[in-house]
Amino acid sequence: MNKGTIAIALATFNGESYLEEQINSILSQSYESWDLYICDDGSSDSTPDILIRLAKSDSRINIIEKPFKEPPSHYNNFHRLLTYIQGKGYPYFALCDQDDVWATNKLSEQIKILEKDSKTTLCHSDLSVVNEHLNLIHESFCILNKFNFVSMKLMRFLMLDNFAVGCTIVAKTEILEHAIPFPENLTNHDWWLAICAELFGEIKFLNQPLVLYRQHQNNQIGSTKVIEKLLYKPKSFLSLLKKHRRNFEYSTEALLELNKHEPIEKINMKSYDDLNFYLNLIHSKKNLLKIIYTLHNRGYCSRSLIKDIVATYNIWRYRLKYKSKTSCGILKN
Repeated sequence: MNKGTIAIALATFNGESYLEEQINSILSQSYESWDLYICDDGSSDSTPDILIRLAKSDSRINIIEKPFKEPPSHYNNFHRLLTYIQGKGYPYFALCDQDDVWATNKLSEQIKILEKDSKTTLCHSDLSVVNEHLNLIHESFCILNKFNFVSMKLMRFLMLDNFAVGCTIVAKTEILEHAIPFPENLTNHDWWLAICAELFGEIKFLNQPLVLYRQHQNNQIGSTKVIEKLLYKPKSFLSLLKKHRRNFEYSTEALLELNKHEPIEKINMKSYDDLNFYLNLIHSKKNLLKIIYTLHNRGYCSRSLIKDIVATYNIWRYRLKYKSKTSCGILKN
C-alpha cells in the first residue's frame, strides 16, 4: 500500500553536485506523508550511487528503472515518472528538479491550497533565485520576471508563455487523466500540465518563495539566456528561434488534438473560451497585424517584449505553413 498522499517525481541526469542537498530538503519536509519516485536518465557520474545509498536510508525513496535505452530527455523522463505514478492511487503529485532546495513547509502550504477548494487542480509558488552556493540573487522569481497574477488571465498568458515553474508544482493526480500521454515533440512538461490544470480546473498561485531556485552554468534563467544569445551568439540565437518555432507548432497541434478526447462538461468554461478564441483567431483569414493587435488588446501577451516578438514570428510562420487550415477551435460546439 502507498504510505503517502503525495507522490514526488524527481528526474535526474548527471546531478551529483546538488542532488543530495535537494533530497535532504525533501526528507526535512514538515509534511511527511509523501513518497519519492526517482528515475535516472542514464547518468555517467555518481548520481546512481547516490540514489541507491539514499534509497536504502528511507523506505519512502523509490528508484524507477529506465526501461529501455533512449537519448536523455527531461520531458520524456517526467512523462515516464508521471505515467508510473498515475496508477498508484495518490491524490496529489509534486515535481522536483535535482539541483534546488525546498523550504521545509513547501508541501504543507501547497496541500492547504489544494484542499481548500475542490476546483483547484494545481498550486505553484514563488521561488528565491540563488547562485550555485545558495547565495541570494533575487528574493522573488516572480517579481524578477514581472509576473502579476492579480491581473493575469492565466489561459491567455499560457498561449504564449509559461508561468508555472515545474519545481514549484503540486497538483491533483486527476489532471493526469487529461495530460498523459504527453504530446510528442514538446519540451515543456510544466507548460503542458499547467494547460491541462487550468482547462479542467483552476490554478492557484501561492505568493511565498518555497524553493531556492539554483542558477549555475547549466541552468540559467531562460530570459537571460535568450538575451545573451541575441547579443553575443547570433547563430545560437537563430538556432534557439528555430527551436521555439518548432515548439510553437507542436504546442498548437497538441491543443487542437485535445479536442478529440475531452468531454465539454469537464471544461473550465472561462479558460475554454480564452483557448478557443485564440485557436480560432490564429487559424482565421485575418491579416497578421490584425491578429497580433487583437491578441495584445485582449491580454494574450507574455512577460517580455522579446518573447512577444518571438511569438509574433511563430504565429506568422505557423500561418504560412498551415494556411490551408480553416477556422477551428479546441472543442466543437
